[in-house]
Amino acid sequence: MVGDIPLRAGGDVTSDGCDTAYPANIWVVKCDSLGVIQWDKTFGSNGGALASGIVHSPGGGFYIAGVIDDIGCDVTGQSNGLTEYWLIRIDSLGNKIWDRNFGGSDFDYCRSVCYTSDGGCILAGYSKSPISGDKTEDNWWMSGTPDWWLIKIDSSGNLLWDQTIGTEWGESDINISATSDGGCYITGRPGGEYSGDFWFPLMDAGIWVLRLNTSGDIVLNKKLDGDSIDYSLAINNTSDGGCIILNYSLSGSGYDKTDPNHISGMDDLWLVKLNSNGDKQWDKVIGGAGMDTYCWYQHVEQTNDGGYFLTTGSSQSGFDKSQNFWAINGAWDTLHPWLIKTDSLGNIQWDKVIQVGNMSFDGNANEHIKAIECNDGSIAFANSNFAKAIGEKTDTAWKFDHSDYWMIKYDVQQCYSRFKLFVDSLQQHHYYIINHSQGDLPIQYTWDWGDGNSDTIPFPSHTYASAGIYTICLSIQDAGGCNATYCDSLQSILGPGNVPVTIDVIPQQNVGINEKSELSTQTVLYPNPASNRVGISSSSKIILVEIFNVIGENLTANSSSVNSKYAELEISNLSSGIYIVKVQTTSGTSIHKLQVRSNR
Repeated sequence: MVGDIPLRAGGDVTSDGCDTAYPANIWVVKCDSLGVIQWDKTFGSNGGALASGIVHSPGGGFYIAGVIDDIGCDVTGQSNGLTEYWLIRIDSLGNKIWDRNFGGSDFDYCRSVCYTSDGGCILAGYSKSPISGDKTEDNWWMSGTPDWWLIKIDSSGNLLWDQTIGTEWGESDINISATSDGGCYITGRPGGEYSGDFWFPLMDAGIWVLRLNTSGDIVLNKKLDGDSIDYSLAINNTSDGGCIILNYSLSGSGYDKTDPNHISGMDDLWLVKLNSNGDKQWDKVIGGAGMDTYCWYQHVEQTNDGGYFLTTGSSQSGFDKSQNFWAINGAWDTLHPWLIKTDSLGNIQWDKVIQVGNMSFDGNANEHIKAIECNDGSIAFANSNFAKAIGEKTDTAWKFDHSDYWMIKYDVQQCYSRFKLFVDSLQQHHYYIINHSQGDLPIQYTWDWGDGNSDTIPFPSHTYASAGIYTICLSIQDAGGCNATYCDSLQSILGPGNVPVTIDVIPQQNVGINEKSELSTQTVLYPNPASNRVGISSSSKIILVEIFNVIGENLTANSSSVNSKYAELEISNLSSGIYIVKVQTTSGTSIHKLQVRSNR
């Protein structure tokens, strides 16, 4: 772990930091697999130091990135400007091998570091400096307006290249992840449109994604956005050469975003998977019934099974969130960390709220959070925390009103219970539940429908005879004895005129929710997304084409026979959103999801 500490030894800090006018030094702590401290080290300058990140270095050591505003003490280089990037290389016991500082004549602030496959690293942050010191390029607008500044360092601390990236309006927040070829992915929020390195339009606040090669050249430059405010929170590389991006979003569906947020006007997480060419493979909206980015730092990474692990802030239970805030003395605490595990397509497998008290005066006790998958498949979580021993936290902070590092490690169950409810777009008063549960076969299932009825088969059907609020729970036990339960609440699920509502539970790979095809021949919709009209082409004669909204209403203006291998569907009168297109041919019926981008 790495972070910032006051100047004096005490508690778990074994040595004094550097005397400085700014009361902070970098503190590095190495723990074993049981969380026992093996060693700790402090590093600083005459003007203080702040940590930006830590990654492995060759030989079992580490690179530590930070920010300094003076030299002296542990800084061996000469000052270039006001604040500078600082890089320290230490060995496996925490002993400093070398340190380097990099900067221009103005403010330069390092935000992140990533290890590269050639044994070096890339530092990323923002700079207000003109060409000076280590900076070889001016910012796009003028000095004083920050742009991103990236520098590549080899294993001996030599600067190999630097790259200034930005717009005329200035950039600051930046996230970075290394690629297998020695380059990196970058994501952040562009300051403006059609300027500098960003020649794209913006709906509001969008997401900028770049890839640099090993020489620092831009080889991928694109943007992602919806119809409102979206910005990136974290990025990581994936095993196929692409990347996974975790974003904040207030947007509805449309543009690059497939689905709207769960509640209009409330922020949700937006998870996007890109391939190595920068093409979107899929995206998912993930959220509870409240704000889902309630902390400063979020994290996303690919797990050993090809899925993804997300760390973020907490919101109210509901939708994708299975647990509510944790209550302390009857009051809900809104700042609990939220851990989420998905499969390779972004479908949630399990989620967990970490139960820890919030004793912060400023409301940010859980602001610095990160969790990673360990080599043994367990999950290690760390944050800075003010809280006393309560909930899952067994130790009280060393000094009241001062934050400490806090670590907790979880064994991940090999089974999980999970399901998700969908409206049947083609049949009124009918819902689907997709059963995502997994474990060692055979699995015993118990469905509790919340109305006094239950089932013990994996894919039952159930009909509710009266309106109400029902909590559906699925409990499983696999062959290895692993137990898991998941519950979700449904409100007033009853059709108009007191028509009973039926729910069918189906496997994840079944038809009815995702695009399905009963055809032995191919049917294609294009373009998709579309604005005015969409073409339908099939190798069999098309008999009928119909379009439905997500609540099952048939919106087809003309359902007459087509009797051709090609048909067109007029959609200029539709609002932006997701629709279902049903195509009947002489070979069968296919269901397709269509994204409409309205020009109205």
